[in-house]
Amino acid sequence: MGVNVRMVRLAVLIIWAVFCITPIFWIFSTAFKPNEEATKFPPTLIPKKPTLENFEYILSDPILFRSLLNSVFVSISAAILCIIISSLAGYAFSRYEFRGKKFLMGLMLGSFLIPPVVNIIPLYVEFFKLFGTTDSLLELVIVYQLLILPLNVFLFKNYFDTVPAELEESALVDGCSRLQAFYKITLPLSKPAIAAASIFAFRFAWDEFIFALTFISSPDNNVFAAAVYNFVGLYQVQYGYLAAAMVILCIPPVIILTLFQKHIITGLKMGGLKG
Repeated sequence: MGVNVRMVRLAVLIIWAVFCITPIFWIFSTAFKPNEEATKFPPTLIPKKPTLENFEYILSDPILFRSLLNSVFVSISAAILCIIISSLAGYAFSRYEFRGKKFLMGLMLGSFLIPPVVNIIPLYVEFFKLFGTTDSLLELVIVYQLLILPLNVFLFKNYFDTVPAELEESALVDGCSRLQAFYKITLPLSKPAIAAASIFAFRFAWDEFIFALTFISSPDNNVFAAAVYNFVGLYQVQYGYLAAAMVILCIPPVIILTLFQKHIITGLKMGGLKG
């Protein structure tokens, strides 16, 4: 009876794994098909004539390549800015007691539960009033870090709670200021939290589509996720180019997650599950 239960569980897990992996496999397969084969019916599971022409087209197109560089700039800048602000805010929530602390923390976490798409119109109006335009990569950087900021503040706050305050007190006795103690003692001990928070901020900015499509109007300032939308036409979809673009979008997050997996898991355990 026990064997049968294990077999049923194994079968369910295999079916679920196939269900999850099939769309990913299909995208990778389509990315190496010529456009004629990508739209052929019945579809082919494995490319009959594998080709790199879809990737060559995307990387050789000046507008698409510029949008790819824009995405790199926006994602890295948003991640860096978010880490600076969220680490300082998380440190303040962890080390200081002040009136309304729990309320502010709850309000911040509550704002993260609101779907980001709800904020598009208010943010668009505010940025237009402030800058007179929304067609700017700098504005995208600010918007992206604002949207991921609450989660990272919570992550840093809980992680800093695990760092002994006595270490900072020793640095203060040796003549360091509170800010110097933070940057020289606490922050170097928080590499797992920094890694996890950086991945969250980078991945959100790298994959985000709706805000970029709404805020950016000129092709020169477009980001890659929004630029590939041009492959979806009114009467035809260029599936080969679209699949190749999706594969390119997947590469940076996968590489980063693979390289920093250990730090991310540690940061999530110590910063996300405590407090």
